[in-house]
Amino acid sequence: MKAVLVICEGRSDIAFVRRSLIAIAECKEFIGKVRDLPAPFGTIQSTASKGLIATHINRSFSDKPADDQKIAGSERLPPPQFDSAVLNKEENILYLFVNSEGRDQHKGVVRLLEGVDVSMKNLGGFEDLDVKEYATAFLFDANSRGKENTIKKFDSNYCDHFGCILPSDHAVWIKSDKCPVGVFICCGEDGKGATENYIIQMVSSAFSERYQGACKFIDENRKESDKVSKSEVNILKAIITTVGQFNFPGYSFFPLINDECEGIPDGQFQESDACDELIKFLQNVPW
Repeated sequence: MKAVLVICEGRSDIAFVRRSLIAIAECKEFIGKVRDLPAPFGTIQSTASKGLIATHINRSFSDKPADDQKIAGSERLPPPQFDSAVLNKEENILYLFVNSEGRDQHKGVVRLLEGVDVSMKNLGGFEDLDVKEYATAFLFDANSRGKENTIKKFDSNYCDHFGCILPSDHAVWIKSDKCPVGVFICCGEDGKGATENYIIQMVSSAFSERYQGACKFIDENRKESDKVSKSEVNILKAIITTVGQFNFPGYSFFPLINDECEGIPDGQFQESDACDELIKFLQNVPW
C-alpha cells in the first residue's frame, strides 16, 4: 500500500479535497478508529514480536491513548493535526489529511513529517508494515500573496527538510530525498484567491436562487469599513456562508462543503474543472 499525506491549511480545504476524491476518484471514507489505519499510521500487529506496537498517530496525540479514538475526535497536541482519511481500494492508496491550521505553520509540519520519516525507518523492517512508501502533497491558498510568491515561500520553508529544490510551479511533483512532494495552489484566474474561488462556482450552480439572494444581501448591506470588504475572498466566504444557513443554520460554510447529503452535491465536484485538475494532480504521484 501507498499513502499520500495531504497537508491543508484548514478544515474547509480538507473537505474540498476529500469530497473531490470521493466524487471523482471513487475513494471511500475511512470510518474506522486509529488502530485500524494501515501501519505505520495505525497500530501494527507484529508477528515477530507477538504484540502491538503503538505507531505514529498514537504518538502525535496527547497523553490520552489514541487507539480507541476516532481520528478527528480526540484530544491532541497543537497543530498540525491528523484530520481524516479516504481510501482508494482499486489503487490501494490511502489519502491521509493533515490540518496545519494556517499557511505559515511550516515548523510544525516539518516536525510531523520528521516523525513520519522516523516511523517508516524504524518500522520498515516489520513484515506487517502496510504502507511501504508515501508522498506529501501541499494545498495552499494564494490569497493576496499570489501564486508565484506562494510557491517561492513554500520552497524556502520546506527545501531544507526535503533536501532539494522544490516544485517551481503549481500542480507539479518532484522526487525529493524523503519522498515525492507536490504543491497545488488554489486561486482565481488572476493568480490570487483561495479554494473559495472554486467553491463559489459550485454554490452558484447548485443553489442558484439562494446564491443570487446572498450576493444581493451582502452587496447591499456591507460597508467599506467592514471586514468582509477587505478582500474578494472575504466577500466569497460571506456569500457561501449565507447560502449554507438554510441547511446549516448557525454554522460556518464548512458543512456546506463537507456534507454529502444536504451540502454541495457530488455532481458539482464532478463537473468542476478545478476539482478535475486537483484529482489528476493527486493521482500523478511519481512513485
